[in-house]
Amino acid sequence: MPTDERFSALHFSTYHGNIELIRLMVEEMGADFTTKNVYGANVLHVAAQGDQPCPLYYFVAVKDMDVNEADNRGSTPLHWACYSKAEFALSYILAMGP
Repeated sequence: MPTDERFSALHFSTYHGNIELIRLMVEEMGADFTTKNVYGANVLHVAAQGDQPCPLYYFVAVKDMDVNEADNRGSTPLHWACYSKAEFALSYILAMGP
């Protein structure tokens, strides 16, 4: 059940980098990894904010998500990594060729 701002358990797991739980929810429980919260942020935006490179890699390389997708304000995961001073996430995002 999502929060009032439509954050899901997958968003929270991604922010904290729990890749085992992420894979369980997506691959075995059928969680929708493309879902967005009320701000238009998907799991890539959340992973960038949380400085979590493993979920970033998983969702882009394995699940073929677009690393350039913008939220409601036009911010991409790259913007969020910079804003959050998320060095590890920033390195991975830059390597993905945004």
